[in-house]
Amino acid sequence: QEMIEREQARLTRIAARIRQIEQEGKMPAYEVLLKQVDPVLVASIREFVPLGNDLARSYLKVAAYLDQQYVSYAQPALLLTHSRHELHGDSLEIDVEIAIPLSAALPEREQITIRTLPGAWVASTVHTGDSLSIGRAYAALYRWMKEHEYRLVAVPRQVYLLREEHMDPSHYVTEVQFPVQRQ
Repeated sequence: QEMIEREQARLTRIAARIRQIEQEGKMPAYEVLLKQVDPVLVASIREFVPLGNDLARSYLKVAAYLDQQYVSYAQPALLLTHSRHELHGDSLEIDVEIAIPLSAALPEREQITIRTLPGAWVASTVHTGDSLSIGRAYAALYRWMKEHEYRLVAVPRQVYLLREEHMDPSHYVTEVQFPVQRQ
């Protein structure tokens, strides 16, 4: 019975994929994968930044603290997108958290928080391109969650797989992760 249910669920996913391909006339731009991610110890800074602003300043604050502690830090960095936003004058500011993985715990300082991001099941897709077009990856993940009856259970994460200082932003590679749970 369990095997039959698994195969029926697989056939339902295949049928949904076929419908999607027929509607678009091409393969979907984002392949969504459900996977388990492990807990990760991070040094992070959470602040409101203007929408569309380069987050390098926030990243450099965390990196400077780690350098002062003589700690080599792991890559890739993460961006956690909290749902709050505020309007300041003509600027919409979003609540984000830049996090850099660590190999060992450190003391906290001023704005820098040391914490463990919990492990989770995530719906994940990879986006190639600048941050302005990453909304398409978010839309693909929301569509996938709706089609597969999952719900978001924690803050979305962006994992910067390939992003260098003098790199053309159209070549950035970012994994977008939605921590999810079946409804």
